[in-house]
Amino acid sequence: MATTSAIDIWYAFGFALAGRVLDVTSTFLVTPTLRLEGNWLAHRFGWKYVLASVLLALFAFASPFLGIVVGTMSCVMAFSNMQMAPLVRHAGGEAEFARLVFSTRAAASFSLRRSILDMITIPLPVICLGAALLFAKGVNDDSASAGVAYGLLAWGAGIAAHRAASLMRICKRRRSARRLDSVLAKP
Repeated sequence: MATTSAIDIWYAFGFALAGRVLDVTSTFLVTPTLRLEGNWLAHRFGWKYVLASVLLALFAFASPFLGIVVGTMSCVMAFSNMQMAPLVRHAGGEAEFARLVFSTRAAASFSLRRSILDMITIPLPVICLGAALLFAKGVNDDSASAGVAYGLLAWGAGIAAHRAASLMRICKRRRSARRLDSVLAKP
């Protein structure tokens, strides 16, 4: 029994480590300066934090189930990052993509209602998949499939949280810009 458990731990660790490496690598390919990174911790602490996040794979040694959760979240995040890579590349790189996305024209077409809808609908298919897998296997199940389900749900919640934080920053910037415009417009 101990041999099987040790093998499960090493498989979970390998999966979590591969997922973390894929996430970090895909992040570097999309945003080498972290300018487009949605994780505020990565913005604050930079590449040291991003590289240290690979250590999350060590959760597998506490529980193979946690290793599967970390690996799943990381693989889905890497997939999400890699979807952005061609867009960033075709826009002319990270700086040019950021300039296009955060330009005055883009800010003028900003819609709070549409942004809230995006915040909810973008992670929704993955959340539904995780929920379906979880309820098909049983909520109290600690199998690999339940780990994948929890990983999908955690990714969806994380994406929604990151998008909500970004949305709040955008709204704060717009309010500040409007206040500045009103102050400058006064005689």
